Amino acid sequence: MSKDSDFDYIDSASTLNRMMLTIDSASRVALDTEANSLHNYYDRVCLIQLSYDGQHYIIDPLASYDLRPFIDWLSGRTLILHGADFDLRMLRSTFDFRPEKGVFDTMLAAQLLNYERFGLGALVEEFFDVKLPKGSQKSNWAQRPLRDSQLSYAADDTRYLESITDTLTDQLETLGRRSWHDEWCERIVDATESDEPRDPERQWRIKGLGGLSRHQLAYVRELWKWRDQEAQSVDRPAFMVMGNQQIVAIAVNADSESEDPLNGNVRLPKTCTGKRLSALKEAVSRASSLGEEDWPPLRLKREKRASYPDTKALVESLKSACGEKAAELNLSPSVLAPKATLTALARNHVSSQEDLFHESTLMNWQVKEIRDIVERVLVGSPAS
Repeated sequence: MSKDSDFDYIDSASTLNRMMLTIDSASRVALDTEANSLHNYYDRVCLIQLSYDGQHYIIDPLASYDLRPFIDWLSGRTLILHGADFDLRMLRSTFDFRPEKGVFDTMLAAQLLNYERFGLGALVEEFFDVKLPKGSQKSNWAQRPLRDSQLSYAADDTRYLESITDTLTDQLETLGRRSWHDEWCERIVDATESDEPRDPERQWRIKGLGGLSRHQLAYVRELWKWRDQEAQSVDRPAFMVMGNQQIVAIAVNADSESEDPLNGNVRLPKTCTGKRLSALKEAVSRASSLGEEDWPPLRLKREKRASYPDTKALVESLKSACGEKAAELNLSPSVLAPKATLTALARNHVSSQEDLFHESTLMNWQVKEIRDIVERVLVGSPAS
C-alpha cells in the first residue's frame, strides 16, 4: 500500500481497535463490500470499505483477527450504501449480520428523484465532476496482496457517499419523498433477511434451451448437476467448469450419437480430464439410461390463475394511466408501478384500496399514488 494513500488498511486486531476508537461516536457510516463472486463458487466478503466524516478505511476480513466486535458495532449504526441488496446479503451470509438501525440507499434515492443515470459513478460525476476508474471491477478480491490500484478503487466506493446522501436527503425532503425512500429501504432490508430456496426443477434450466426435446433436456439436467458438483468441489464458479453453450452442444450431440456422445464434434474444456472427464461420462450415461417417463417436461407447469379475456386491455389501460401519473410526479413509470405488478393487478382484478395493500407487492406510497387509477380502470370491468 502506498504511503500517500488517504485510507487506512485494517488487517489486525490493533489496527481494528484504533479504527473503532476513532469512529465509535458515529451514528451513520458509508459502507460497501467486495466479494469473490466472479472467482469462487462459495461467495464471501473479501473487503469491507467504510467512510465516516472524511476518514476512509478498508477492512480485510480475510486476515487472522476477530472481526466480530466490529460487526456487532456496525449493526448499531445507520448504513449508507449504494445498491444495498447485494451488500446486505453478503454481510448476512458471511457474518450473520443484520442492520438494526436501517439503511440509506443512495441508488433508490436517486431513482425516486428521477435521475436518469443513478449508478454510483454517474452520481459522483454529477456532483463532483470526477470519473471513477473501472479497471478493478472484475478483480479477484480474495487474492492477497491487493494492488494499490485495487485498494484505491475499493476506497472510492464509499469516499463520496456521505456527501451524496446529504444532497439527496435535502432533495427528497423538498419533494416530500423522504418517507417513500424510508419505506423502500425497509423493504430492501426485509428482503435480504433470507434467500429464496433453489427450485430443483428450475435451477438447471439454463439459457439456450429453446427448441430442445425432452430427451435432450434430460441430458442438460444431468450435465448441469455434474457441473454444479464439480464447481463446488473446487470452489470455482460453474462457468469455469463448463459454459452453458457447451452443455447444450453435448446434450444435442448425445441425443444423436449412440456410440460416443463426447466425440470430436464437441470441444470440451481443457480442464475436463481425468476424474472430471470420468464424472462427465457418468452423467451422460445416467441421462441416456433414463426412460421417457423420467425425461423432464419441455416447460414447467405454472400455477393456474384466473384469466379474463380483457386482461391485456386492462394492463394497457393501467400502464397508460400510470405512465401519465408518473410523468406528473416526474418519476420513471417502472418506479411508480412496475409492469409485472400492473399485470398481476389486472389478472386478479384487484380493485379496492384494501386489496392493493394486501394482495400486491406495492409499497404504501405507491398504493396511495395509483389507487384512484386502479379503481377507475378495474372497477366496472367485466369481472368486477
